[in-house]
Amino acid sequence: MEKAADEQGKVVATEGAIEKAEELSVDLSNVEGTGANGRITVEDVEKAARANDE
Repeated sequence: MEKAADEQGKVVATEGAIEKAEELSVDLSNVEGTGANGRITVEDVEKAARANDE
């Protein structure tokens, strides 16, 4: 799976995922998106946060 970014290299994430990433101090540029067109979802952020805790 590839990192979620558009043609300009910008991270593509849902509004909820962005808010959750801020709350959990997760860097979205390191999260793999599983949503439509590779978009990062809240669940992707939560998974990344759990992985960071391990």
